[in-house]
Amino acid sequence: MWSNYEVIMKSLSGLTGALISEDWISEAGLTSLEDIDLTKPNDRQLYRWLITYYDVMEENLRTVGLYANDQQILAPPDYNEYVTVSLWRPEGLVADEEYVNKHNKNIGYIEARIGSFYDAFFDAQLLNEGE
Repeated sequence: MWSNYEVIMKSLSGLTGALISEDWISEAGLTSLEDIDLTKPNDRQLYRWLITYYDVMEENLRTVGLYANDQQILAPPDYNEYVTVSLWRPEGLVADEEYVNKHNKNIGYIEARIGSFYDAFFDAQLLNEGE
């Protein structure tokens, strides 16, 4: 599960980094996970980290969606969908099958949203292949 989080964070960082470098969005509006210590994770640390992770992902995806709307990259009905982001949050420390399935659903949602943003920005010629 951890490698999924790393891949998604790298992908989102690449997208937001490209937008920041072009001054399309402000870095001040984005948060990171750098302050979270996962060198010796335990269940409680992981629980808190996951909640923070999904908060950060929602905020960053919403920021990029708002930028896309401001640039009129997304046409109705897509523009509402890309600004509305609601990820599941863990409610306990027990990682049972339902817990893992809900995390996997979040991962799939985030991956799909990032892919949609890349497609929209490529189509609008705001990003080049490899960015």
